[in-house]
Amino acid sequence: MAKKEPVAWLYEEFDVKSGDLKKSYLWSFHPKELSYLNDLKNATHHIKITPLFRGDKIEEYKSMNKYSEATQRLIESNNGL
Repeated sequence: MAKKEPVAWLYEEFDVKSGDLKKSYLWSFHPKELSYLNDLKNATHHIKITPLFRGDKIEEYKSMNKYSEATQRLIESNNGL
């Protein structure tokens, strides 16, 4: 059986002391290195990289036509999007 390849990767960075989520990204590639972290040498990082596979349970919404009040204000302020 062929190895199942992820369709995306969820990158999450947490505060080491409090455990709070600091950053979250959805990437279409697996990072080869983390050298882009500016403070990599000066700080301790807690990073999780989670593979996301097609076929996993998803939430799907079809034929949505009711907007929340905040969405409606956004549409009106931008002349209809």
